[in-house]
Amino acid sequence: MANISKNIGDAGEDIAARFLESKWYEILEKNFRVRGWEIDLIAKKEEKYFFVEVKFRKNSDFSHPLELFDFRKAKPFMRTFFEYISEKNIDEDDCQIDLIGILPTESGYRIFHKKSVEIDFENLHL
Repeated sequence: MANISKNIGDAGEDIAARFLESKWYEILEKNFRVRGWEIDLIAKKEEKYFFVEVKFRKNSDFSHPLELFDFRKAKPFMRTFFEYISEKNIDEDDCQIDLIGILPTESGYRIFHKKSVEIDFENLHL
C-alpha cells in the first residue's frame, strides 16, 4: 500500500511540476528532504522562490486535495523551508508558499493552485 501511495504522490508531483513549468516557473528541486522532512517542489519565477506542497486525490468524496495540508504537515514543511533558505542564503521575503491540489477528470486532471498560503507561526512552535 505504501508503494501505491508513493506512486500516486510522485505522479501528482510530476503533474504539478509540468503545470508550473507551463506557467514559466523553473523547477529547482523535487522532493527536497532534510532529516526526514520534505517539500514536494521548490520553484523559481523571476526573483521569487516558491515552496509547493502537492496533494493528489483520486476523488473528492472525503475531502478536497487543498484541505489536506494541516497543522501536522505545516511544522515539518516549515522546518524544511527554513533549512533550505538558510542553506541557499535566500531572504524569506523572496519566498512564497503555495499548494497545488490535483483531481482526475475523464479527460485528464483538474489542477487547483492556491497561492501565497499563510502559516500561523504563533501556533506552530518550530
